Amino acid sequence: MERIKVLVVVDDPEKRSAIADTLSNVEFIKLEGEAGSADEALEMVETKNPDVMLIDALLPGDGYKLAEKLSLSHSWISIIMIENEINEKAMHKTIIAGAKDVIVYPFPPAKLVDAIHRSFKLGQKKSELQREKKLSEEKDTRRGKVITVFSTKGGVGK
Repeated sequence: MERIKVLVVVDDPEKRSAIADTLSNVEFIKLEGEAGSADEALEMVETKNPDVMLIDALLPGDGYKLAEKLSLSHSWISIIMIENEINEKAMHKTIIAGAKDVIVYPFPPAKLVDAIHRSFKLGQKKSELQREKKLSEEKDTRRGKVITVFSTKGGVGK
């Protein structure tokens, strides 16, 4: 089974450590790194190339802004927001930022693992559909063209 590469972006060291400990016990998840700030996360994205990112909504500099920036520049990364409570405003921000899911901290380990797995699978399906669409567009452009030449003078083509 392919291992899911995860990057955790949480400023609280205890929270970040708890999440990292949970993920280290999962066979099909590889913890690519941990970041404590948006700037650190942006640097790590370029070198680690994660499949899924867990971003704390309360990250200094606004976790939602980081999520939106990443969803626009690195659309293949599935983003999961970590919130302290769920309400309509939080859900709205999550959707606008381009995140695939939102989970409330503290959460049971199984819920975190399930959210990562579902987001990763959804991202894979999206990539596959985009590839298929691109291939079908290429097929349409490879079709032959018929060119017709008309002449005012008779006997053309003899």
